[in-house]
Amino acid sequence: YYGGPMLTLGLLFLHSPSIEGTFQRIKNTCIKSRINRIRASENLDFRRGLLCTSIAKTRAVDIADVMEDQDMVEIRLDYLVDTSGIEDVFSHSVPTIATCRSIPSNPGWSTERENRLVTAIENGADYVDIELESPSDYSSRICQCARKHNCKIIVSHHDYERTPSTDILNEIRENCFRSGADIAKIATKASSHRDSARIIALLDYHKPVVAVGMGVAGQITRLTSVYLGAPFTYVSLKPEEGTAQGQIDVNSSNRLCNILDEIMLQ
Repeated sequence: YYGGPMLTLGLLFLHSPSIEGTFQRIKNTCIKSRINRIRASENLDFRRGLLCTSIAKTRAVDIADVMEDQDMVEIRLDYLVDTSGIEDVFSHSVPTIATCRSIPSNPGWSTERENRLVTAIENGADYVDIELESPSDYSSRICQCARKHNCKIIVSHHDYERTPSTDILNEIRENCFRSGADIAKIATKASSHRDSARIIALLDYHKPVVAVGMGVAGQITRLTSVYLGAPFTYVSLKPEEGTAQGQIDVNSSNRLCNILDEIMLQ
């Protein structure tokens, strides 16, 4: 793992942007190597999920460069103003999630919104995010396209106001899978530790679930979830580039997970 001489070297050149950047990439590589060893060990009864970096750029040509060294990425197609080159983004070796919320210039369940997702799927997106509340004809067409191109389906539900009761959360989870999900994603606004506990309880299921508590009170769910069964969790590229309330940046998430990984190996 990184430390010792590597850490000393990094501190000596802390104020050199180029060397600092190289050092950060080396640290990330070491972290991932450590994670791979953890996953490969048959003596451990946990498997840590991935960190999925949510990327929200206005130009598709700016996305590929920031995909390097990420576990996986979510491409927020609704942020794009210039989609030129989007095909290259989804042919990248890093696993991708294609997500398109309502497009500001063309809101609602528009044809443009659907076309952006279809283009992503046809060009190699590994996952596509479809909201549970989508109109049936809209979601049906996207699901059909996804199945044709071997793209896994994430059916998502978001509640930006509150975290419902356990019974309601469980029903939402069931509805996600009834709608054709390979993975259910449920994100709700957490206002207390009890809200976060109910969110994490969604992971106690026989199918893959991504459970996210939005807001400061829900931040604990973002990292603990990947140790409790979530296949991945969402992180931001930088602290100022979050796409949801309470999202933690990828570098901070890597550092925290590395500490937890080390503790669990002791």
